[in-house]
Amino acid sequence: MNDALSTFVSGVADLEVFLEATAQEARLIECLCEHTEVLSVVEHELIGGIAASHTNRKRYVYAVAIVSLYGLLERFAEEVTIGYVREIAKLFDRYELLPEIIRENHVSASIDLLRLIAEDRHRSGVSKELVIRNLHLCLSGAPDFSLNGEAFAIHRGNITSGKVLEFTSKLGINACSKRILMSVEFGEWFKRVEAVRNIRQLADDEIRSFLRPIDDLVERRNQLAHGVVVQDQIESIELLQERCEFLLTFCRSLFRVMREELMLLRIQRPDALSLGKPIQIFKKDIACFEIREGTIKVGDTLVAKADDTLRPCLFGKVLSIQIDRVDTDQIAASSPVQFCARLDCSAKKNWEFFLVPNDRTD
Repeated sequence: MNDALSTFVSGVADLEVFLEATAQEARLIECLCEHTEVLSVVEHELIGGIAASHTNRKRYVYAVAIVSLYGLLERFAEEVTIGYVREIAKLFDRYELLPEIIRENHVSASIDLLRLIAEDRHRSGVSKELVIRNLHLCLSGAPDFSLNGEAFAIHRGNITSGKVLEFTSKLGINACSKRILMSVEFGEWFKRVEAVRNIRQLADDEIRSFLRPIDDLVERRNQLAHGVVVQDQIESIELLQERCEFLLTFCRSLFRVMREELMLLRIQRPDALSLGKPIQIFKKDIACFEIREGTIKVGDTLVAKADDTLRPCLFGKVLSIQIDRVDTDQIAASSPVQFCARLDCSAKKNWEFFLVPNDRTD
C-alpha cells in the first residue's frame, strides 16, 4: 500500500515540475517577444517561430497532463487495492478468520480473474496456476494461505469515482465517499478552495458532485484517446495544477481511510494492548494512560477507536513518553504505571485507545 501511494505522489510531483517549467518557458518567450531589440536576427526568428506555435504547445501540454494524471490514478487505484488485500491477509493466521465480505468476494472475484486470464484479457502477469493455488490454500484451511489481490482490482472500462468506491465496497469499507471527504487532507483542501462544508449532512448527489473532477478527468482522457480535442475545453496550466492537487488530496484521503480499516482489524489481534480511555488529554496531542502490564515504546502506534461510522478511528505514532515528567524511551510494566505519551495525531478523552507494537504496522 505504501508503495502505491509513494509511486502516485512521485508521479504527480514529476508532472507538476513539467507544468511549472512549461509555464516558465511561456513567460520567458513572452518577455523575449517584448524585447526583440536585444535579439539577433536568428534569435528573433527562433523566438517568433516558438511563439507562433503557442496554441499547439498548449494543446499538447494539456494532453500530456490529462493522460498522465489518469494513468497515475488508475495505477494507484489498482495497486492500493491489491496492497490492502495483501495487508489484510497478514493480519489473520487462518483464512476462515478473515472478514466475511473478503472471503465471499475473494472466491467470486478469483473466478472472474481466472476467466479473464483464460481469455487473455488481464495484463497483471498473474498466472492461472497461481490463482488456483491461492484459492486451494484458502479453501483447504492451509496456514500459509495467500489471497488473490489482483482479483479485487478487476475493472472493465475506466477508473471512475464510482469504480473506486466499488473496489472499497468489495473490501468491506463502508461510507467510503463521506469518509474520504471528511479526512484531514480534504479538510485542508476545502479551506483553500471554498468554505468548509458539513460533510455529514450532504446528500449522495452532493457527495458525487465533489468527486466529479475524477469523472471529468476520465471523460477528457477518453476524448484525447480518440483524437478529439475541443479547443474551448483545453485547460490552462493553472487549472491543470489544480487537478493535480485535487487528485493528490483524493488519493491520500483514500489511503488514510484504508489504513484506518486495517488498524481497526489490527487491534483485534492478541498482541494489541488495550489502554482504555485516557486519564487526561493535554494540548490535543498528549494523552495520559495507566498501563497495568505490557510494553510501550517510542515509535509504537496508538489507535483511537471512536463510536462513529464516519470517523471510526485515528492512529498515530508515539513520539515521546514521560513518567512523572521524566522522559523515557520505553515502559515495561508488570504492575500499574501511569504515563503520558505525545502523539502525532489528536486525541479525545472519550476515545478508547489500543497499543500496536511498531514491528507489526508496516
